Amino acid sequence: MRRRLTQLRTAAAALGFATALAVASDARADGFSGSAEPQYSAGESHTKDQSGATQDTRFWMLDQRYRLSFNRDLFPSLRLGADASYDWGIGNSITNGVASDADTRRLTLNGRLTGGNDLLSYGLNYSRSQLSSETTSEGKTSSSPTLISENLILNANLRPADLPQLMFFAGRSWAYDLDRKVSDQTNDSAQLQAHYVPTPPVDLIGSFRVDHPVDHLNGTDSVATTESGRVSYSDSFYEKRLPVYVSYAATHIGVDTQVHGTGGTVATLRTPTAGLSAVEAFPDTPQRITLGQNPALVDGNLTAGVGIDLGFARTAAGDTHFRDLGAQLPDLLTSVNTFYVWIDRPLAPEVVTAMGAAGAWTVYRSDDNLTWSQVPIVAPVVFGLFNDRFEITIPETQARYLKVVTRPLATGITTDDRAASILVTELQLVLVVPAEAAKGHTSNASGQLNGAAKYVIDPSTSFAADTALSVTHRFGGGPVTYAVVNGIGAAPRLNEITTLSARGEWSDADFGQGRDDQLRWGANLAVDPIPTLGSSLGYSGIWRHSALGIAYTNSMIGGVRADLYEGISVGGTGSYGVGRAETGQDTTSANASATATFVPHKTMTTAGTYGYTWSRRTGAGLPESTSSSQNLEGTAAWSPIHALYLSGGIARLITNNVPQTTGSFAAGVSPFPGANLQLRFQYAERFDTATHLRTRNYGPSARWTVLPTLYVDVSYTDAQSFSDAEDTKSRIFFARLFWAVR
Repeated sequence: MRRRLTQLRTAAAALGFATALAVASDARADGFSGSAEPQYSAGESHTKDQSGATQDTRFWMLDQRYRLSFNRDLFPSLRLGADASYDWGIGNSITNGVASDADTRRLTLNGRLTGGNDLLSYGLNYSRSQLSSETTSEGKTSSSPTLISENLILNANLRPADLPQLMFFAGRSWAYDLDRKVSDQTNDSAQLQAHYVPTPPVDLIGSFRVDHPVDHLNGTDSVATTESGRVSYSDSFYEKRLPVYVSYAATHIGVDTQVHGTGGTVATLRTPTAGLSAVEAFPDTPQRITLGQNPALVDGNLTAGVGIDLGFARTAAGDTHFRDLGAQLPDLLTSVNTFYVWIDRPLAPEVVTAMGAAGAWTVYRSDDNLTWSQVPIVAPVVFGLFNDRFEITIPETQARYLKVVTRPLATGITTDDRAASILVTELQLVLVVPAEAAKGHTSNASGQLNGAAKYVIDPSTSFAADTALSVTHRFGGGPVTYAVVNGIGAAPRLNEITTLSARGEWSDADFGQGRDDQLRWGANLAVDPIPTLGSSLGYSGIWRHSALGIAYTNSMIGGVRADLYEGISVGGTGSYGVGRAETGQDTTSANASATATFVPHKTMTTAGTYGYTWSRRTGAGLPESTSSSQNLEGTAAWSPIHALYLSGGIARLITNNVPQTTGSFAAGVSPFPGANLQLRFQYAERFDTATHLRTRNYGPSARWTVLPTLYVDVSYTDAQSFSDAEDTKSRIFFARLFWAVR
């Protein structure tokens, strides 16, 4: 009876939304648009572990996604917009005779009224999201709390000519469950910001912000006020050969916290000076890698992607490399004990479980953005009830650089294509303390002076000298941190084929734990006799004196590339380095790699890569340690016609004399590419000798494009997985209908 009622409700919902789409279709001129995307999957799996125990599962799932939006110009300078989305997923599974049902629903509403002109623009926005879920197993039904989040925001921008530009916003957010038993929080916030450019070299900006978060269940009530101001000057002299920049910023943050209950916490965001990220590639490891700049990772935008994808489509394509997400802090005095990793979408429960599992995330700290040491995670990784973010807790830590590391989602966790791409949008570093510890009034006022200048002595050789200064201080006393960097460099072209570049710099810094002096130098010689042949040889060194002691490194690196013939390219690099750590331990390292690409025909491409890395540590009264790794990889792809492709690859990795071999093979057939009816057959196989794991997936799929806005996808997949621990065989049928009205 329950299943029949569910099916009737599903049919009624689909019919009701189809009617809404029909109405929208007739009213397209009024700005209506919508889409319906029901998808159905069913399958079965059989698992047998090494003890002989078996598990048989049969399942079906019906996911429905409905979208409806409306936009209209009420007046020439006033626009109304609204959209609604409804996601409803129901499913049933039977495992070894035990049946369970799941019912999950999410309703999202958005409304916005915007208007204005070049002088004044304004907007009023309201959004509401409601999530509920219910599961039934062995006749017992349990319902998760119905979670609701709401946001109301008013904003305005005034841009008078030759006068300060004003930006204002005020808003309230609610986060609660329907019964007010799990969460009941509100947050009122308002900000006024003024930006003025009295003359182009001078830029003035100031702001005042108030935040009032209240946790009604735990009895915490905080009021935080933030006043900040910045003046900057930027100009260039001597025919733009001397660019100069200087700025001074002052910030005051005052927080008053009242506590009327127990169990509450207060979270304080830390402000990094830079966002950092990397996708590791051999021979990188989480312990030794330099992260690149990624300002979008810490820019405060919680919705825009930053170029890091954690979805299973990356894994399916063979990309299982670690993703490093990090930030640079202004000093060594700032404490952090929590990371918020924001993503661009909500996640299904099975995806949250997989991505938050023990070992899925690791945390590291560093003083130089090169050598990293692991920091323990002291609590289970959780996904926010009301926010699309992972929350990772560590002991209270002070470091110049901090990062979290994870891999993309493994394939097979879900068939929901919404998890095929999961984009990271923001990394926040937070200090979370019990509300009782934050009770009362706290105040923090600081200022930061930054300056930089560069003088181009000889433009023809890029011979230039530069200097940079950063000083941070606290009003009312406290440590002063600073960093001064002076450098000189040049890149003369010795002749038509040879270029020499060299740079030396000295830095003097104190980030709160004593003076840190560094000398860095290096030179590189590049020779390119012809466009298809080139080589380079470089040397670099670092000498560092800090409170921990003296350390230094010296390294040589060389490389060559050659396009021997059309379709044949080879290249190689090698490096050797020696150094000593502050502890007195000596290090020696060597790296080498070679690549080759061969395109015998326009329909076929082959490539090979070899890499070798070795390192040794001795001295300082510690046992000698040596590590090495080798990586040999070959790939090939062949597509004789547009309708057929074949690809494969094999890799051999030897780490400290422990070998591992992985391989993959894929094939696909599309007899009618570009037609309204597209048929495809795919086969893929992967194996890993280290884990003795072999996976195989194959099956047909089809897409029928009935109209430009209406198509149907159907697929059948047979998946097999074999390992020492267990063998699994599964078959899955999938169907999806997508219909849009614009």
